[in-house]
Amino acid sequence: ENPEGEALPANYVFVPLRVAVDYADRVYVIAQNMFQGILVFDPTGEFSGFFGTINVTVTMWQRFWRAIASRAERANSVLFVPTEFTGLDIDPTGFVYASNIDPDGVKAVRRLNPRGEDVAKTGIFANLGGDLNINGNGIYGGASRIVDVTYVGRGIYALLDSQRGRIFAYDREGNLLYIFGGLGTQQGSFRAPSAIESANGTILVLDSVRNEIVVFSPTEYGALINEAVGLRFDGDEALAVEMWRRVLLLNENLEIANAGIGKAYLTAGDNAAALSYLELGMNRTYYSIAWKRFRNDVLKDSLAWILSGIVAIAAIWFIVRKLTKRGKKREDILADG
Repeated sequence: ENPEGEALPANYVFVPLRVAVDYADRVYVIAQNMFQGILVFDPTGEFSGFFGTINVTVTMWQRFWRAIASRAERANSVLFVPTEFTGLDIDPTGFVYASNIDPDGVKAVRRLNPRGEDVAKTGIFANLGGDLNINGNGIYGGASRIVDVTYVGRGIYALLDSQRGRIFAYDREGNLLYIFGGLGTQQGSFRAPSAIESANGTILVLDSVRNEIVVFSPTEYGALINEAVGLRFDGDEALAVEMWRRVLLLNENLEIANAGIGKAYLTAGDNAAALSYLELGMNRTYYSIAWKRFRNDVLKDSLAWILSGIVAIAAIWFIVRKLTKRGKKREDILADG
C-alpha cells in the first residue's frame, strides 16, 4: 500500500526500488521519483519519515542568470532538485551507505550516521565516485555511473559502475583499494550490471540483461589487502604491517600498502620509519603529521646539547670579555706610568 504521512505529497504512488533493514528492524527504501530522501518505515511497517538528502549546489553564476531571466526563460530552465539515491546498504552499527549518480564522478556515495549526516571520508584524492572523467566517446567516456553500493565488512565497501561495468572497493578512510570487472562477453564481465551485494567474503553482481548473478571470490592479492585493511580497522596495527609486507611482495608499488605500514609506524611512535613509508605511499596528510613529530623528536633529543652549547658560548663570551677588560686596564696603567 502507498505510505501515508504529512511529509508525503498528495496522491503519491509508492514504487520501491531498493530496500535495506538495520539491526533495529527499521526498513529503509529508495523509491522512484522521491527526491526528499530515503523513506524510513518502523518495524510495524508505518512510514516514519525521510532519511538523508543530497542537497543541490547552485553556483553564483546560475543564481545571477535566474535572477535576470524572464518568467518564460525560468520556466524552460533546468530545475535544481535534489539528486535521487540509486542504492543503499547498512553496516552492523547502523550506518547507511547510499549511492547516487554524480556527473563529476567525485561524490557518488554517502555514509550517513543516525542523524542522516554524511560522515564519509574522501581519502587523499578526495574522490568517492569511481572514474572521475575518462576521455573518449560512448561508454568509454565520462565519469562513472554508480548505481549501487554494498558494505563488504570491516570498513570496506564497494561501488558498482554501470557505465563501464567496474567495481570500486574503498576502505573506511576513503582510499581506493582495487578495481575489477568490466563490460563484455567474457567470464567475469557484464552486459548491464544493475545491483551489487556481498555475502560470506564474496561479491555478487546482478546482470539485468543476462538474468544472472556473477559471483566474485577474492584472489590472494585481494584477500591480503582485505585482511590488512580489516586488521587496521580492528586496531591490530602489528599484524596489519605483516599483511601489508606480504602485499608488497606481490606489488611493491602499491601506495596504500606503503602508506598502511607508514601509518602503523606512526601509531607506534617510530616517526623516522613512518616518514620513509609514507613518502613511498604518496600520503601527504600523514607525511606532514610524521614530519612534525619527527622534528619535535629531534628537538627534544638535541635540546640538552643545544642548551649546553648556549651556556658554554655564553661562559666563553663572559670570560673573553673579562680578560679583554683586564688587558685594557693594564695598558692604561702602563701608559699613565
